[in-house]
Amino acid sequence: MIYKYDEKEFKLIPRTRKVINLTERLKAKNLNELIFGGLTDINLKVLAELIKAFAEYEDKSSVFKSVDSVYDYLDELKENENMSYEDIYKEVIKVTNEMGFFKKKMSKEELKKEMNSPMINIDFKEIVKESAQKAVDTIAQEEFKGYLG
Repeated sequence: MIYKYDEKEFKLIPRTRKVINLTERLKAKNLNELIFGGLTDINLKVLAELIKAFAEYEDKSSVFKSVDSVYDYLDELKENENMSYEDIYKEVIKVTNEMGFFKKKMSKEELKKEMNSPMINIDFKEIVKESAQKAVDTIAQEEFKGYLG
């Protein structure tokens, strides 16, 4: 999709360098966590950072010089295009998927399912780790019951 800012047209173009820099700077494990987690929370900072990083003119130069200018642009989209933050997130996600930046390139149906999934932000490794620790604590407590007391 082609967008306009300051009377100039631009596109959202994810690039590997931008994705790596963005995920590191925002302390995310990967782009999936960052973008789908941002969508779930409607995290405006993440949305603005995604747009700032991916927005470029035809000559590959950056569109936005600051995140504040992206915030102003988001207000314009909401007002002039009648888009919600969720709509804008979904546009960024569609472009990112089309460029193959997720674990796999998803069909429209798969992408829609992923965007609507309540399981997006659940870190199953962390849940397993916490559950295992609780089990070990319980076993240790039972094992040493006669010695502590």
